[in-house]
Amino acid sequence: MAIIETIEPVFRFLEIITTWPVIFFIVVLLFRKEIHAIMPELAQRLKKITIGQNSAGFTDVRLKALIDAIKTTTEEYKDDPEELVYSVKDLIKKVPEVSSIAPENTASLSGSSILWVDDKPMNNVYETSILKRFGASIIFARSTEEALKFLNQDTYDLIISDILRVEEGTENHDAGYELLDELHHQKMSIPLVFYTGNITWVNSHKSKRAYAVANMPDDLIKYAVNALKIRKKS
Repeated sequence: MAIIETIEPVFRFLEIITTWPVIFFIVVLLFRKEIHAIMPELAQRLKKITIGQNSAGFTDVRLKALIDAIKTTTEEYKDDPEELVYSVKDLIKKVPEVSSIAPENTASLSGSSILWVDDKPMNNVYETSILKRFGASIIFARSTEEALKFLNQDTYDLIISDILRVEEGTENHDAGYELLDELHHQKMSIPLVFYTGNITWVNSHKSKRAYAVANMPDDLIKYAVNALKIRKKS
């Protein structure tokens, strides 16, 4: 039984990648040296996801979101094998082994409109896939200027933003805070969730008007769900 449980996720993954021939051939081609390291890690992660104490519904969503993300990443980096390998490994690590999120608790995402501000949207393909699979629509902006343009043209229920961005060729460590201040200045009462790679770098004073700060996919989903619940009630 232990052997079956260990190899079952590998077969599951092989079934996933053979669903898209392009992904299969690229994985086989590019992972020749890395395959021995990445497959045991993936097997263990999928094993814990599928047989752990998870909501079955959300487990299904997370695995499908991982498939979406691998497909998008493969297409994006098909001419950059090194970046593709790195990105797929990073995607695998993003999927938590156990999640307390259940589909019945994500109803507020359905029909919601989210503006996601990040100069590197490819870093968030797994998270955006989850949100979309729960019914949210997402518009991407790469800068504060572009985000404000979208906000003045349309209505959004939630904003997700990074904090550090390269804007006009310059690295701006306060880009997210400046967007938050501009929302306050223009009296736009849209909840904003910061999504950052390192939460310890967040300035608590500058981020105090944000609804929340997250650095993990599940936390981001939870904050988005809660913010949208409150907004729809108001």
